Amino acid sequence: MSEQNIQSDVENNDTLTELVKGWLNSFPLLDKDDSITFATLQDNNSKTFYTDSGALILRERESIVGYVKQDCIYPFVVIYRSGGSKEKRKIAIKDWLDLLGNYMSGQPIEIEGVTYQLEKPVLDEPLTFKKIERTTNTYMLEPNNDNTEDWVTGLQVNYTNEFWR
Repeated sequence: MSEQNIQSDVENNDTLTELVKGWLNSFPLLDKDDSITFATLQDNNSKTFYTDSGALILRERESIVGYVKQDCIYPFVVIYRSGGSKEKRKIAIKDWLDLLGNYMSGQPIEIEGVTYQLEKPVLDEPLTFKKIERTTNTYMLEPNNDNTEDWVTGLQVNYTNEFWR
């Protein structure tokens, strides 16, 4: 079995982007007229996610008969932009992103006495979902010139890709 390192999973990047967008927008704390967009941040009280690297193949193994197994990740960050927040609002934004991170990583969260949990996502073959995990704590970036603040939390989807070459 041979191994090689490959940087990008270009073939599956768009699929993962659409799936992550859907999973994020299933978060129960989103208002009915609110959504988490992809790479589009408005002036105030908007939420987006983006990936700076796209889907990545961490490891590829190929058998002598041509069966390939790739261990892959799709790292991304969620950004919540808020304007001129006071300390209480900043704490609320941090708590919101922390709950989102817990929800996305499969932990049950409680909202007003109701427990919610993201069902284990299903990927189309030949992709197999492994887990979503948090990669950073929630933190604030430098304040923007327009008096808004961007709060960030990092996550990643771990998956495998198996196929015959």
